Amino acid sequence: MYGEIERQFISGDLSNARKLAEEAFRRFEADRSDWAVTFRLELAKILIYQGNSSEALPLLQEQLPARSRVEFRVRRDILLSIAEDRLGHLDLAEQALLEAQRQCSDCSLRAEIASTRGSIYLDRGNLDEAERMFEAGLTGARLSDDRYLQIRTQMNLGVVALQKEHYEDALLRFGNASALARPIGAKLILEKATANLGWVYYKLGDFKRSLTYSTEAERQAAELGSTIDQVGLLDNAGLSEYRLGAFEAARPYYERSLTLAQSIQNQQLILDAHVNLGFLLLRLGDANAAEVHVREANRLAALMKNDRAGLEPALLDALLLKARGDRQGATKQLLRLDDHAADVPSLQWEAESNLAHLYSEAGQATEADHWFRRSIETFQRQRSSLTSVESTLPFLENGSDLYVGYMEQYAASHRAFDEDGEFQREVLNATRALGNAVRLARNGQLEEPGSELEDPNPK
Repeated sequence: MYGEIERQFISGDLSNARKLAEEAFRRFEADRSDWAVTFRLELAKILIYQGNSSEALPLLQEQLPARSRVEFRVRRDILLSIAEDRLGHLDLAEQALLEAQRQCSDCSLRAEIASTRGSIYLDRGNLDEAERMFEAGLTGARLSDDRYLQIRTQMNLGVVALQKEHYEDALLRFGNASALARPIGAKLILEKATANLGWVYYKLGDFKRSLTYSTEAERQAAELGSTIDQVGLLDNAGLSEYRLGAFEAARPYYERSLTLAQSIQNQQLILDAHVNLGFLLLRLGDANAAEVHVREANRLAALMKNDRAGLEPALLDALLLKARGDRQGATKQLLRLDDHAADVPSLQWEAESNLAHLYSEAGQATEADHWFRRSIETFQRQRSSLTSVESTLPFLENGSDLYVGYMEQYAASHRAFDEDGEFQREVLNATRALGNAVRLARNGQLEEPGSELEDPNPK
């Protein structure tokens, strides 16, 4: 029975695995406490992977039999740590993991503990420590030949690379995870790899391809019973529609995402949905409706022990102040954000670009010019980290507003655009490259991205 549940779990059929685990737990609960504990922990694990951490919590908080093996106690504490972490109870998550470490000085679950520690660091925004712990978990998983843990740590290393905005490294990590997952039929991992590839393409500016990957992965997540993945994928699909200019098409994705995130009480995903709705409603000109989401996003960010969690809500705050006509307040907020977003280039150039537009609208051409240049320089530093044509061409789309804004500023101030200047030459070359890519795509000489799903394992 246990083997069948594990097979269903690894294959990604979480709904059926949950049903079997519930049946087994009920069967042994009355007269076989040793087997009941096994299936209770298995059920809790499945619930966590579905995103139902609040349902898993009472199963994990229940006392274990006095003579339970050390591995049982350690596994229970690991799962308890993950559940508490996903519910935003970071201190309780830390406490449970420390207890697991205390009991597992020389047990078989040390690699699992290291990986869980990496997840907690990741949720707190400590990316370097998260990467170190995931590498330790990967090494331990290879030594013990734990294929499933190897796949998970590769996926998590890809997430770290993605959050560091090292996109090509992220593509490699997700590809490695996919290659390991296929032979064992790990459908949930393959769904997650497809989802993460969709997010990489979004960050690279390839919004059509991102939308294709995200909607396909959301369909897979729904079939597999992974509500937590559905939430993020609905958000990602909405973001792609937003960037493609289909604002009304984005809204139902965000609203469904918020409803699902609230149903599983995942604080990070609730925050993400409020942030996305705030940006959308501001873009639609509804500042009053946006303010509700902006305030809730800032409240949730303040509760998290993660400085990065407050960056997007801070940008939202600034845009709301601008929409209300408070340019001075918006400027102060954007300047603070620019100081704190050095590790997130995509957010930093957004802050700098908005500062440039504020100064331009106020008629302060010198300041506007300074901030347009700053935003383009930040963008170009990020673009220079990419090496493949497949990455650099769509990434140019992310900077199109920066280049256009800079040239409009020159035109508005009646200055000649000096092609002899190195910086201006860079801007013109990038703008020409973007225009050539668009022209080739329209003439059918450049393949339109997103027409079909590619192999999630990049070559």
